[in-house]
Amino acid sequence: MTMSQGSFARASTTDTPGRLRLFAAIVCALLLGAGDARAEDPSAQARHINPQRLQATLEKLSEFGRNPEGGVTRLGFSQTDLDARAYVTSLMQCAGLEVRVDPAGNIYGWCEGPEPLPKLLFGSHIDSVPHGGNFDGPLGSLGDIEVIRALNDGAIPTRNPLEVVIWTNEEGPHFGISALGSGVAAGELGAEILGRRDDDGLTVADWLRRYGQDPARLTDARIAPGALAAILELHIEQGPVLDENKVQIGVVSGIVSLKRWKCLTTGLANHAGTTPMNRRKDALAAAAKHLLALRDVVRAETGTQVGTVGYMKAEPGAPNVIPLPPLEAHNSVYDPDLNLALLENRSLLDMQFEDRGAWRDARIGQMRGVLSITAQPVGYGCPSSS
Repeated sequence: MTMSQGSFARASTTDTPGRLRLFAAIVCALLLGAGDARAEDPSAQARHINPQRLQATLEKLSEFGRNPEGGVTRLGFSQTDLDARAYVTSLMQCAGLEVRVDPAGNIYGWCEGPEPLPKLLFGSHIDSVPHGGNFDGPLGSLGDIEVIRALNDGAIPTRNPLEVVIWTNEEGPHFGISALGSGVAAGELGAEILGRRDDDGLTVADWLRRYGQDPARLTDARIAPGALAAILELHIEQGPVLDENKVQIGVVSGIVSLKRWKCLTTGLANHAGTTPMNRRKDALAAAAKHLLALRDVVRAETGTQVGTVGYMKAEPGAPNVIPLPPLEAHNSVYDPDLNLALLENRSLLDMQFEDRGAWRDARIGQMRGVLSITAQPVGYGCPSSS
C-alpha cells in the first residue's frame, strides 16, 4: 500500500495528526480484516490510533543521521543505523512485543495470537539512502508499531499472531546489495553475499558480527514456506502520481521488474591540456554516451518503463586529467510491462563496456487480495497503484 509522498510532506506541517491517523488506521484495518471477524468495526478502531505519539517517534528517529541541510543519511550497516535500531527495538519492547534478531540482522517483534494460525508479518525498514527522507521506510516501521500500541490501548483481539519486522539494509548503497535482509528471508540471497566489501574494506560478514550475528548461520534467517498468512507494508509512493491526482492512499497491485547493471568503461588516462581530441580514449565520454543511450532506448518503446544511471565514479576526479579507466557506473531499468527482453535486444551495452554483474527481479503482480478488501471499511477510497 502506498501513500502520496506529497500528501505526507504536507502532513509534516499543518495536518500531521489527521493524516497519520488515516495511514495507521488503514494498517490497523488490514490486520483486523485478516484476523478476527468478531472485532469491532474498522472505522471505530481508528479512534485508538495516537497520531501525536506516532509523530513523536518519527521525529525522534529522524535525529539518527540527520543532515544539517535537511533529510537523513542512515545507511544500513553503519553505526548510525545501529543506534537507530536500538531505539526502534526499545519501542517494540515498550509496545509489549517479544523482540528477536535473526542471523541476517532483521529485527522482529512478536505478538502471540490465541490460535495456532500462520502469522501476519508487517513492517518496513529504517535505513536510508544518502541524503534521504524521514518517511521512506520509517512510516511503515513506526506506523506498524503504533498499530500494535493501538491494539493494546483498545484491547482489540486478533486471531492471527502478529509480527512487526524491520528489514536490514533494505536500501543497499553500503554494499550495493539492496533488500539484503528481506532477500535472505525470502531465500533469494545466501552465503554468496558474505564476502562483499564496502569502501572501508569491511565485508557483510564483518558487519553481521558487529550486529551480534553469526554469518555462518545466515541462511537460517529464511522464512519457512507456509509460516505467513500475509506480508503487509505501508510505504510512501516515492512518485508524483497519487499527489497530482489528489489521492491519499493507493493499493499496490504489482511491483515492477528490475534489470540492473554494474558497468566498467574502458579508456586511456592522459593529460587534458596536451592530448589531441582525435587521440583520446575518454572513458567518461563513453560513459556519457551510455547514459544518453539508456534514456533514448527506454523512451523509444511504448509503455511505462523507466531507466536510470544512478551512480558514476571517475578517478582521479581532476579537471585537468582525462579519467583513469576503468570508470564505474550503476544503471537500472524498471519495467512494469515486462519489456526487458526487448530493451536488452537494442544493444544497450554495445559500446566500450564490460558488464560486471547484472541481476533481475521478476515482476510481482496480483497483490490486491486482503488489501483491497480491508481498505474500504475505514471510509477512504483506495485505487490501485502499480
